[in-house]
Amino acid sequence: MIIAIHGPHNSGKTTFIEQLLKKLKKQRVVVIKNSHLFTLDKENSDTYRYRNAGANASILRTKNETIFFVYDTDLDYSLFLAHKFSPDVILLEGFKDIQNLDCLMVDMKQNIKVDDIYKKILQMKEKNPIEIFAGGRRLPLNSFVQDLYYKTIKTMVSALHEGEHQDIEIIIKE
Repeated sequence: MIIAIHGPHNSGKTTFIEQLLKKLKKQRVVVIKNSHLFTLDKENSDTYRYRNAGANASILRTKNETIFFVYDTDLDYSLFLAHKFSPDVILLEGFKDIQNLDCLMVDMKQNIKVDDIYKKILQMKEKNPIEIFAGGRRLPLNSFVQDLYYKTIKTMVSALHEGEHQDIEIIIKE
């Protein structure tokens, strides 16, 4: 489930997300922040040099965090990467051109309460037990197809590996 929080500069987007994250402690959440900055990677750093030499991405691991540097700035690709963490919720902050994205829109100008969004998240979470992505894009599924895929895949994987699974990830490459 994707929730896009948007509004003008200093409208409380970050504070809203912080308050929502406190309520979502039992959920896996990924936040994607849209920045006006050109890059965070420093020119002539090792990660910068790796990408200039042809790497599709470079990953910097420190004692306290891991950072991905990827040239692809498309939102679909960012969402594709976010889904690799098997989140229950993806929060987007500061994106303006997302009218075609299947998500819950939160406009900070409308003075929406964090509790109201939290309740919607809990309601929506139960409706989407499966998501399918092709080429980094989420495919829209009606409830019948969603239920069919969910039950079929869950049964097949359970037959292959005994026991119940929290999350199942299937990757098919051509």
